[in-house]
Amino acid sequence: MIMNTLKSVALGASLALGLLLTAVPAHAASITYEVHVDTTSLSGTDGYLDFQFNPGGLDALAATATITGFNPFDATLIPPAILTGDVSGELPAEVTLGNTGGFNDYFHGLTFGSQFSFFLTLTGDALSPASPPLSGTAFSLLLFGADGFTPLLTVDPDGRLASLQIGPTGAVGVETFARAQGGDPAATITELTTVPVPEPATLLLLASGLSGLVTRARRTRIKSA
Repeated sequence: MIMNTLKSVALGASLALGLLLTAVPAHAASITYEVHVDTTSLSGTDGYLDFQFNPGGLDALAATATITGFNPFDATLIPPAILTGDVSGELPAEVTLGNTGGFNDYFHGLTFGSQFSFFLTLTGDALSPASPPLSGTAFSLLLFGADGFTPLLTVDPDGRLASLQIGPTGAVGVETFARAQGGDPAATITELTTVPVPEPATLLLLASGLSGLVTRARRTRIKSA
């Protein structure tokens, strides 16, 4: 009976370790940002909000950009949104953009207010590559006028107010563009949290802890025998 109990404990520990190792992928990391956009000069006019998440090449590693907590303040979204490529969801609910397609775009009409904000979380193998690829992936925030083509609040001819670029090494570069009229960028980006890749020592600690559970169970059963 003691042997059966010990085997059960050992089997349970092995399964638990397996689940822990499965729950911690070899490449897993995430970074969350708060994005705030000042649209005071556009208040009361119609235009478009555009999110893009595009790889720089075919060898770009998998990545996901998730938009949550969208706060329009006094702006009004004008449905429906236009989704192109690896994109799902619709504001003000969660929107997810992947980089599996060459062009991944979320395009949504709105009547501008004084501001809007949202949280952006980047995840995926691209943030912690085992072997750096040649290409990265970029998330872009853009605003356009009512014609859908005229860039707003930026000197960037492509319409970008901000760009977050996941480089080949996994480092993220953040860039904001000055307003076309001069002055500070309309977009403000603040990094909130970073979840690092678990170190090998962490996994070893997990294994040691489970081993200790088996040892303590064995001693308890021997004493009670």
